[in-house]
Amino acid sequence: MNFREITAGGVAPGVLYRSSSPIDPSQGERRFVADALLWRAGIAAVVNTSDCRLRFRNFAGYRDTYYARLDATDQVALNMGHDYPSDAFLEDMRNGLDFISERPGPYLIHGTHGVERTGYVCMVLEALMGASKEELLADYLRSYEEYLLVEQGSGEWNAARAQAVTCLLTFTGAADEHALDELDLAAATRTYLLEQVGLNEKQIDLITTHLSGT
Repeated sequence: MNFREITAGGVAPGVLYRSSSPIDPSQGERRFVADALLWRAGIAAVVNTSDCRLRFRNFAGYRDTYYARLDATDQVALNMGHDYPSDAFLEDMRNGLDFISERPGPYLIHGTHGVERTGYVCMVLEALMGASKEELLADYLRSYEEYLLVEQGSGEWNAARAQAVTCLLTFTGAADEHALDELDLAAATRTYLLEQVGLNEKQIDLITTHLSGT
């Protein structure tokens, strides 16, 4: 079910989680386990990267989930694409991160599998909170290793790592992977959120406050 806590950088324990979908029937029995873990973690706010609200409310069994017991204002449904530099994706990012700035956690970020779009959003938040390049890559690849059962060092794993590096280059503005080692990732991410996503300083400060557990 790809459900796990994120504590990279300055993210406080018990504040930020990621998962495959706890409600999408395509996830089979795993969705029920993820939904139970959602309840156990005391999730108060959900960022759904993959669905629109109309779609997920019509999922079979949705009304019987913990997820459905959350108030509508504690869920945001972004229906994101995969073109991360596009205006449409940046608008969805703005809506999702504005949602996080407005309410305290604990938060769950999920997609269908919780691998690519979820991985991108989580990397942005982790980098903002001071995570290192190694932490960012390790968390992104963990979903491939543990959920998709991709073997470390395989061709598929190397392709996933290259994809993770591309994500980092997209939101930090670094020229290549080597440049990432010399970059202040938190500062570069803040610039991305200000200049491309369109958040303001107050919103970013609220996000960091919420994620730090203060």
